[in-house]
Amino acid sequence: MGASLVLAMRGNLLPSRIDLAIIIGIILYLLNLLVRFLYSKFIMKMTNYSALVFSLGDIHGAVTFTLAYTLDKNLISSNSFHLILFSEAVLIILTVIFQFILTKKSDEEKEKAIDQVKEKMVNYALDALQNIYLPKKLRK
Repeated sequence: MGASLVLAMRGNLLPSRIDLAIIIGIILYLLNLLVRFLYSKFIMKMTNYSALVFSLGDIHGAVTFTLAYTLDKNLISSNSFHLILFSEAVLIILTVIFQFILTKKSDEEKEKAIDQVKEKMVNYALDALQNIYLPKKLRK
């Protein structure tokens, strides 16, 4: 993406309405956040905080930017093509900015969360063992 933007700026390939590209990029980013939040909240059944972190994280901007390059330049004008690319670049830049804003857990918090997951896994396995037939020696 960086190389594409530099080449576009050097070759005067900036869209004629750079302000429009920025606005479109921001709108795309906000819509992307909303869809990812709603998906994680209602489909994945995450808490509000987890859904927010899920929606802010990820490389969805880079994937979208890559998809924009699959557009056929022969079917749309050069200016429209560069408007799309710059809008996607704004989306990626916003994604990177919010990656730095998210709070990172300390090592102790991470270890505590991992221990909780391990404990839940062991308890689940023990409960599952109670529901299946096992010979007495094996159950012990």
